[in-house]
Amino acid sequence: MRRQSTLGVISILIGFWSGPSNLYASVQGQDQKEGQQEGQEGVPAKHPRVVGQPQTKEEFDAWSVIEKTEDFKEKAQLSLNFLQEYPDSGLTPLAHQVLALAYQQENNFEKFVEHGEKAVVELPTSYVLMIELAVGYAEIGSADKAIAHGQRGLEVSAAGTKPVQLTTVDFISKRDSLQADANYAIGLSRLHQSLSGGSNKDEFVEQARVHLEQAIELDPNHERAYLRLGRVCLTQQNAEQALDAFARAVAVGGQTQEIAQGQLEQLYTYIHKKTEGMDEVVAKGKEFLQQKSAEKAAKLKEIEDQEAQQLTQPGTTPAATESTEEPFTLPE
Repeated sequence: MRRQSTLGVISILIGFWSGPSNLYASVQGQDQKEGQQEGQEGVPAKHPRVVGQPQTKEEFDAWSVIEKTEDFKEKAQLSLNFLQEYPDSGLTPLAHQVLALAYQQENNFEKFVEHGEKAVVELPTSYVLMIELAVGYAEIGSADKAIAHGQRGLEVSAAGTKPVQLTTVDFISKRDSLQADANYAIGLSRLHQSLSGGSNKDEFVEQARVHLEQAIELDPNHERAYLRLGRVCLTQQNAEQALDAFARAVAVGGQTQEIAQGQLEQLYTYIHKKTEGMDEVVAKGKEFLQQKSAEKAAKLKEIEDQEAQQLTQPGTTPAATESTEEPFTLPE
């Protein structure tokens, strides 16, 4: 599966923790009414199912424990217990969300898909999971599912708001990385589709190129996008561009470096009938990465400086870009 993400930032974006103190405050005043209902009817009060909301005080308390748990493996186990104990709760998609991320971190694709799909059905704005699913599907050749999740992930992430826990720069950096992954998933899927031939082959190859280049623009160190772009260039009979793509994948390093090195050596030898000079191609790849990374860092620094300047101006407040989600409450 894909390279491991920074768990803390992903957790904030995906919306796992919404503030236990606010949850506790939101349930104040409900206890007495529920106690009266229980005394009248002989059973605890149970509210209608609403996605993202508990139906009973017991569910609320159980989920509060999950949210307060810092160890992620323990959090995942508690979420699994929650699903078994409260299978009809409105909080089940949130539990599936936790478990999907846990299995993604363990590279358990089958379980990741099982819980991820259940979560996104009821959480249509969970673009982190959509994009993670897109990458997973693309890597195993499930092109249609990868494209569907990838395109939806791009749409939703473009409209996403910044969580209050993140700085603007952190949010943009992580969103760019996720959108790069979405473009990578779509690009790889189009490449898969082109291999099946047919009248749309050239169109699929060109679409693959566009999305892979967009992934690289968003994340200049996306080694897998370079590797797949090299294959696209070969398909389009652009051997020199393929050399550059493979060399950049080697320069990035990471999990694909060995594969990229083999592709680069094979192609370079085929073109030049020797291996001398191949190091220079890799060196040019490193220069390209340094330039792109510097450009991206400069853009982020400009955003950071603009935000800092805005905060220091008298009578100004930060732009209203933070998420304003509804508080987590027990329904009336």
